[in-house]
Amino acid sequence: MFIYEPNSNIIDKEIKDILNDLLTNNPDIRFSLEELVLILKHSFKINNSKIAINKKTRNVATYIKCKHNSISTFINKHTDYKLQRVRDNCILQT
Repeated sequence: MFIYEPNSNIIDKEIKDILNDLLTNNPDIRFSLEELVLILKHSFKINNSKIAINKKTRNVATYIKCKHNSISTFINKHTDYKLQRVRDNCILQT
């Protein structure tokens, strides 16, 4: 069992806020899942948001992998956005 600091609900909300902001301000741009993870990592770093899993500092990509298994699972379960397959890539669309 993993212990998250801050609470996983707070981390999930911050991830959703970043995704909403990104897609609201850039409606004509499509992002691959790999690009989204990089954007999330940099956003958490710029915002000085810290994530600890079992008292060890981890990045948001590790949190997503531990808590949700993948960014696509997180998007499908926690947002209204849709994923689309384009040439062997998953693309996020509004």
